[in-house]
Amino acid sequence: MAEMTISDGIVIAIISTISLVATVVSLGYLVFALACIVLWRERGTEHRAHNPGISLFKPVRGANDRLYDNLKSFCDQDYPNFQIIFGVRDDRDSALPVIRRLIDEFPGLDLKLSIGWDENASNPKVATLLVMEGLADHDIWVIADSDVSVRPNFLVAVAAEFVEPDIGAVTCLYTASAEPRLSLRFGAMAINEWFLPSALVAAALGSLEFCFGAAMAVRRDILVEIGGFSALANNLADDFMLGNRVHRAGYRVALAGQLVETEVTEKNLSSMLLREVRWGRTIRAVQPASYLGLALTHGIPLALISCVLTSFSTLALGLVAGALTLRLVIHYAVRHFLGVEDRVIPWLTPLRDCWGFLVWLLSYARRTVDWRGCRYRVERGGLMKPIGTR
Repeated sequence: MAEMTISDGIVIAIISTISLVATVVSLGYLVFALACIVLWRERGTEHRAHNPGISLFKPVRGANDRLYDNLKSFCDQDYPNFQIIFGVRDDRDSALPVIRRLIDEFPGLDLKLSIGWDENASNPKVATLLVMEGLADHDIWVIADSDVSVRPNFLVAVAAEFVEPDIGAVTCLYTASAEPRLSLRFGAMAINEWFLPSALVAAALGSLEFCFGAAMAVRRDILVEIGGFSALANNLADDFMLGNRVHRAGYRVALAGQLVETEVTEKNLSSMLLREVRWGRTIRAVQPASYLGLALTHGIPLALISCVLTSFSTLALGLVAGALTLRLVIHYAVRHFLGVEDRVIPWLTPLRDCWGFLVWLLSYARRTVDWRGCRYRVERGGLMKPIGTR
């Protein structure tokens, strides 16, 4: 084996130092994220005089065992003036019986059904929204995914944010529930223990310039001002772009004072990996600098890399212990302070952190994603270009 040269030693020393510094920064992030979790408080859930009319968009594609309960939670809203517009792509969609059942069960509500999609839109969700918008009657538009469930005062909490005239859009943080299966637990942990704390950090730093897709709201006139749903038709990250366009138009994006719940449905680890890599490539396309920084949210693998590079130095081993401890505390904190109901499985935490770091690396491998049976190339700025089916 060739002897190590002085220059080789210098390079290794520099890389080791960078790794140690990155790990220390990661631990600082985890401490701040933990503080944000502990300090989170719900707000805006009491009825006020400000109750603007709300048009609630529910684009749906396909049905599962929880679809009825998810959609019904929106019908059960304790709010005086709202309508729900359900939208499906075509009349063969398996969700139609569930939607029609709800329309029959709630004759006193303003429930409408839209069937069809705009063939000029590459984004399947936006293609459905473009047809649905013709049925909207009110000035506040709420868009929520079909796998989301909410509490009865959800619309109250959203409407409360629009009291301020400079608020153009409202977005919601979300937790995840899952059945007792490894892939589902892994997926739920990614949302509850990695996404959710990072979103709280972003909000605390005042850097909320986008929306989260699970549930978001926008003023109708402002949506028109930024180009309407048509402006999002070919964006993979339609939620990000909606909030970002509102922000660039001079309005604020507010964080609703209530969490909503989504579900993880991937049946195996490979399908979960594909979904998370798609998310990663989407974020990388629209926020390249921020996505690069997301590596710092994975303290355990960064600390392990530092161990290897420093021949398991005492400092590096201490950083591993610190990262593991903070991640375990966050594992319990999201359940205690944020009401996450997912089962406590602490031994999965280091595996999930290393898995997330792997996803981060894989997101840089290429620019293609698979979504709803189609393959797309993600262009600069998050534009999606269909390149075939899979």
